[in-house]
Amino acid sequence: MATCCEQNMLLNDILLTSFCIKELVLFLDTHPDDSKCLACYHEKCELYNQLTKKYTSMYGPITSRDVNNDNHFCWVNNPWPWEVNF
Repeated sequence: MATCCEQNMLLNDILLTSFCIKELVLFLDTHPDDSKCLACYHEKCELYNQLTKKYTSMYGPITSRDVNNDNHFCWVNNPWPWEVNF
C-alpha cells in the first residue's frame, strides 16, 4: 500500500495537470488554430485521465463523477482529509 506522501504526490500531480488543462483551454479560446497547443491539450487530458484512474483505483473517488456502482460512494469509508496524519 502506498504512503500518505505518495498519495499526496499523486493528488498534487492531478491538480497540476488540471490547472495546466484549464490554462490551455484559455489559450485555445483565443488561438483555436494552434495545432501544437491543441496537441498539448490532448496529451494533458490523457495524462489527467491516467492519473485520476490510478488515484481512484488506489484511494477511492476524488469527486462525485468518479463514483460508480462498484464503489458505492466509498469515500465515506476512508478518512476525511482532516483525519489524515501527514
